[in-house]
Amino acid sequence: MIILFPSCFNKVPVLSYYIIEEELPITYTLNGEVKVLDKDGNIINKNIEVFVGGYSTFLESEHFNLIFSAPTTDEVYVVIRYEVNGNMDEFTECLEIKNNNHSITKEFIIYA
Repeated sequence: MIILFPSCFNKVPVLSYYIIEEELPITYTLNGEVKVLDKDGNIINKNIEVFVGGYSTFLESEHFNLIFSAPTTDEVYVVIRYEVNGNMDEFTECLEIKNNNHSITKEFIIYA
């Protein structure tokens, strides 16, 4: 059933991964917002991109929604790339996945 209807089980139908690991990778959703703040506390969001594994999304506003897949895991690393004063900087944070939660909500506040 998992191979025929993977989305019902929060799985991604990747046959090559299944052959090696004998299970399908899990689908996760990361919802959240990013606020890059300057020294005065003003939001200066510019050219923000959020990465998880090989998946990424550009932010058009402060909010984002990113769907990604990963093997069964307890943590994922989120990398946020943003522009400040013409320079690109990166922020990395490790998120714990608790109780097989497939939908993660997180607010990232970055002090530039």
